[in-house]
Amino acid sequence: MVFLSSLCFSARMRLAGAALALALAFAGCKQEHQQPPPRRAFTGSDLAAAAAVDARLARVTLLASTLQLATDEAPAELPSRAAALEPRLAMAVADAERALADVTHPGDRELAERAVEVARRWPGLAHELRQPGAGSAASLQRPRDELGRAVFAYRRARSQYPLEAAAEGGPSLAFAQARAGLERSEAEAGQRLPVAPRDKGHELDLTATRRSAHSAADHAREAAGRLGAELKGPALRWVEAESEAVQALIALAVTPAARRGTLSLQYQEAKADALDALAEYERIRAR
Repeated sequence: MVFLSSLCFSARMRLAGAALALALAFAGCKQEHQQPPPRRAFTGSDLAAAAAVDARLARVTLLASTLQLATDEAPAELPSRAAALEPRLAMAVADAERALADVTHPGDRELAERAVEVARRWPGLAHELRQPGAGSAASLQRPRDELGRAVFAYRRARSQYPLEAAAEGGPSLAFAQARAGLERSEAEAGQRLPVAPRDKGHELDLTATRRSAHSAADHAREAAGRLGAELKGPALRWVEAESEAVQALIALAVTPAARRGTLSLQYQEAKADALDALAEYERIRAR
């Protein structure tokens, strides 16, 4: 049995102002309690179902971040933006609910239900903000943190799940290893986000991080290209989206706080695209 990998960025990433949107993606890093390993191992079908829920929750998180950012950057436009986001949030939540229906692993189901339940609040929040003066950034603080914690708890618990699967070899194993390398680049880029004024050493670290990320992306792209016809498409989509996410994180590290909002959304959108591709990849493998 092997164990699923998970990715948690350091709680050092406490961004202020416009960067609150990115903080939503990592709010769960403050979780204090860890779920014990479940008794039943994951099957390939369990993994595919969990990947789909994770991807759908990432879309809800992205839209929630977009709404949060609107309260910070364009309060005068908030009612119209909330009106536009409400149906998109409702659709994203409905997609998460449909993905949840396929989750049968007892431990995974419990945490997935909890995360989806928290996500269900966001269409209503958008509806409330359609009225002028009805809300502010502060009004979204608590639901934002709750969503971040619930989604992160769901992801982190899966790092404890043993996976029952046939031994991988050849191109599949090579891609799994290359994928892990690009995910490590994402973790490293996240750790480079500044919590203090940047210095020359920080800039040199970023240059090395950027070079390492490009190399990891090239390696993953090459490995994806050697997969069979069905797996190659989603694998290559994952590589491109994940690479965009990593580059967005690196760019955030050299962007003034006041201009990080839009860039943080770009990161979250690329990450959601990567999770969508990964969900499709795992669904095909489960067949």
